Amino acid sequence: MVRKKKNIIGNELINYILTCGFYYVDFYICQNVKIRSLIVSNDHTNFNRAFVKAANEKRIITTYIQHASVADYYPELKFTYSFLDGLDSLYKYASCHKTLDNTTVILLGAARYDSLAQKRQVDKKMKYAIGIGINILDDEKIIEDISHRLSTAFPEYKVIIRAHPNWRKSIHIYNSNISFTSAYDESIDVFLNKIDVLIANDSCIHLDAIKFQVPTLMYTFSKLGFSDQYSFVNSKLVKYIRSYEDLEKIIVDKSFYIPADDIIRLFDNSYKREYEGNVSLLIANIINEDFDKTFYSQLKLKQITDGRISYFQTSEC
Repeated sequence: MVRKKKNIIGNELINYILTCGFYYVDFYICQNVKIRSLIVSNDHTNFNRAFVKAANEKRIITTYIQHASVADYYPELKFTYSFLDGLDSLYKYASCHKTLDNTTVILLGAARYDSLAQKRQVDKKMKYAIGIGINILDDEKIIEDISHRLSTAFPEYKVIIRAHPNWRKSIHIYNSNISFTSAYDESIDVFLNKIDVLIANDSCIHLDAIKFQVPTLMYTFSKLGFSDQYSFVNSKLVKYIRSYEDLEKIIVDKSFYIPADDIIRLFDNSYKREYEGNVSLLIANIINEDFDKTFYSQLKLKQITDGRISYFQTSEC
C-alpha cells in the first residue's frame, strides 16, 4: 500500500481567509516600507507566498533559499532568484507542468548543512547505539514495538528515539536501554554523534545522517505503508528495508548501504566540494553583491542549459 501524497498547506477554510488577509497586509508593507529585497526559506506557506506575490508585484527582488528536501508536488518557483540544494530539487521544481522561466536558479548546495559539515563525524569507533528518527506521520505503537524488539535483539546496544519538532504523541518505554529525545532537547549533530546507525521512515533526517557520515536505513513506521516523497529510495540515496527480519540482519552483519558521492550531490551540490560548509557565506556574498554576474565568475559559477532548464552551478569538479 502506497501512502497518498500529503497536503503541504492545510486546506481548512480559515487558511484561505487568512491568505487574503496576509496578502493585503504584505502588499501594504511592500508599498510603504523601503524593502531592498525579500528573502524566504519556505516556498509553500500561505504567509510566505502572499508576501512573495506582493513583493513581486512591487518589483522587489525576491530570493528563495531552500530549507529542506522537496517533492515534485511543491509549487512553481516564482522568485527573482532561487538557491536550490541540487539537481534533484531543480528537476522536481521543473516537473508536473511547472516552469523555471520566472526565476534564476543557482545550485550551490544545502546551506542548512554548513554546521553539520563542519562537525562531520570522523571518530568511527563503535558507540553501540541505534538511532530511530520519528515524525508526526509515524505510528507510536509501531515505534514502540520496533524499539523494544531491537533492544531485545541487541541488548548490548542502546536505542535512542529522536522526535521531529512536529511530534505531539506519547511514546511508552519500559526498557532502561531505550531513551527518548527530540529536536528541542539536542541538535541533530549531537544526536548523530551518539549512534552507529539511523533508522527512519520517509524523512529528511536521512540526508542529515548521510552528511554526517552515519549509515541510515529507511523503514516504515506508518500503517499507511511505504512512501518515498523525497525520492531518496528511487535515487538510490537510501536503502529501503522491507521487513524487521531484514533490518535485524543488516545490523548484525553491519552491511550498511553507502551512497556514491555523485548521488549525494543530487541532494546537496556542495558535498565534498572545496566550499562545503560555507554555502551560507557564498549565498550572502552573492546577495550583498546584488547578484552581479561578474561576481559569479569569481565564484566559478557557470550557466548550464539542459533543454528547457537553465541554471548556474559551480564549475568545480
